[in-house]
Amino acid sequence: MISGKDYDSTMKNFDLLNRNVEELLEEKNYASTRLIYYLGNKFVLVGYNYKDPSVQMKTCSGIFQKSEAFEEARKQVAGLCDGACLCIYKNTNLHDFDQDVQLPLKCKSFDENLVFLASADQDIFCSIDTGWQPSANSEYYQQERRNKFLVLYGFNTKEIYIDKYKALDGNIFLYFAQYRDAADDPVYRRSVFMQQHYENN
Repeated sequence: MISGKDYDSTMKNFDLLNRNVEELLEEKNYASTRLIYYLGNKFVLVGYNYKDPSVQMKTCSGIFQKSEAFEEARKQVAGLCDGACLCIYKNTNLHDFDQDVQLPLKCKSFDENLVFLASADQDIFCSIDTGWQPSANSEYYQQERRNKFLVLYGFNTKEIYIDKYKALDGNIFLYFAQYRDAADDPVYRRSVFMQQHYENN
């Protein structure tokens, strides 16, 4: 049972997230932001890229990795977005998203060649490696060479870091991670590195 408060808060925060993404897209080649983000624990946020090397993904099933084909889920959102989009779903099968292909509650589509990436080192993101590596300065993404698909199960409130990089081939990469304001945290180090290397370019 989803409470009205959880639903309203999740949808308001989904709109806030999309406004942050739109603002990043208006910036130059590199930009970043942090926001306090609420995603009710009965919801799932999914980022569909404008295209993918493979339709095969995996998401969490309890503590295990469970094979998941997003081809059917992608078909379900075809009328809402043909390219890149962010969507909110009900989490009705407790981390068995692949067994419950459903229409999303809400989607936001983007015209750009967007690729959503999630931190490979954080277990709040339940998926496998995307196969995407940005075509960029070799120092870019130096903190981690692997990236997950953006599949985020509800966690209530966390601080989220997003950075945007427009590669030379025209693809735009949006990287999501949980943020901690601590010098030893890889995402903190990444944010400092990225600002130093790209903010003035």
